[in-house]
Amino acid sequence: MFGIRFKPAGIAAFTRVSVDAFTNRSVELSLVEILLDNSFHEILYGKKSTGKMIAYIDSYLLHWLPCIYNTEKQIICAVDLTYLAKGQLSLTKTVSGVCLCPQHFERKFKSAVSISPKAFAWVVRFKHALRCLENYPYKDLLSVVVAGGYYDHAHLIKDLITFSGDIPVGFRR
Repeated sequence: MFGIRFKPAGIAAFTRVSVDAFTNRSVELSLVEILLDNSFHEILYGKKSTGKMIAYIDSYLLHWLPCIYNTEKQIICAVDLTYLAKGQLSLTKTVSGVCLCPQHFERKFKSAVSISPKAFAWVVRFKHALRCLENYPYKDLLSVVVAGGYYDHAHLIKDLITFSGDIPVGFRR
């Protein structure tokens, strides 16, 4: 099995289809209006090593860069703002930072990123806390809670269980 992982809103540059149609679904990409033609699949399957597959995909996607669909700058800005704030920026502040009405922003964001802005911020915040757990294994959990922007231990533990299926002690082992 081989997959291509795009940054948030990255795949939106290669298709006019709303990417939330791909969320939690198995989709045959040859049937989707996307900038991948049938020869892409045939040539990719012919590659014998992972390195050759990656090189082919890189060259193929770089070839299509002049033809990509422009993802709205407000959505890219919102993704960047969320990353900069480590997932701790409120939806209201994110919306005001990109100058769109909340409903319009949420619809466009979900179409480009495949999840709601709130869910995206939740994932970014968790990933930041996860990095704190990994980078500072000897710090106490309270420090990780504060650095991760969580209200208390229980919220961090709940997210750890939701995303990784483990509790902090088990995760650190």
